[in-house]
Amino acid sequence: MQRLSGLDDTFLWMETPSSYMHVASLIVVDSASVEGGLTFERIRALYASRLDQAPPFRRRLVEVPFGLHHPLWIEDPDFDLNWHLRSITMPEDRNSLHDLADLAARLNAIHLDRTRPLWELWIIDGVEDDHVGLLTKVHHAAIDGASGEELMVAILDLEPDPEPRPEPEVPWKADPLPTDTELLAYATWSLAQQPIKTKSGTVRITDTSVFPASKTISAPCSCDTVWSGGHQAVARSVQVSKACSGVHSTTNDMRSGAITASYEAACSRRTA
Repeated sequence: MQRLSGLDDTFLWMETPSSYMHVASLIVVDSASVEGGLTFERIRALYASRLDQAPPFRRRLVEVPFGLHHPLWIEDPDFDLNWHLRSITMPEDRNSLHDLADLAARLNAIHLDRTRPLWELWIIDGVEDDHVGLLTKVHHAAIDGASGEELMVAILDLEPDPEPRPEPEVPWKADPLPTDTELLAYATWSLAQQPIKTKSGTVRITDTSVFPASKTISAPCSCDTVWSGGHQAVARSVQVSKACSGVHSTTNDMRSGAITASYEAACSRRTA
């Protein structure tokens, strides 16, 4: 078992029905360049062979009763790779890259199930010119920027025919699901080692009336609100990367500028 940090726990608390705290990436693959095509079965076999190099993929959350302490990661005793891999085929009359971006935005608007490891992969076939879209969603509580890159390295290779990766030195072993009594005992022991955190944890429980759940900041939950312009954001990702290389800027700089300009334009329209 591994306890979440305060920052990672914050990502869980910040999530609302209309605000998502998972991160997503969309990779478009030319299936025609793959001998035999890029099928669901081949992708599943690849992920199954790399699970030992991607620890977050088999860890699930366990909440401590009464919110006494941060949740725990455990190795999921009910892990099922098939549940995390989803397949969808685009219709022939709507299978352009623009349509793919729109579909990816809508799939990204589905919350991750917190009773399972916090990730999923959508395999989107039927895209124009024999392309396949791979939409990966991972909760921010499970990865940060550095660990996200490690996951990419674990799954992807730099050459078409890579050398077989070594077997793990220690075989993976699932954790038993802890009982509420065990969770409370472990949380109490952990907090007793850190008196300052004990005080803050007590405030967190007893002062819920000060910040009731109904007062959380949340945008109206509607498709227009959540995904207004979502497909453009996905569709322009490649173009953004190319533009950055031409002006010696980073992708984050370019996207931050674009978001700021969009907010400024939206505020101007509302106040006009």
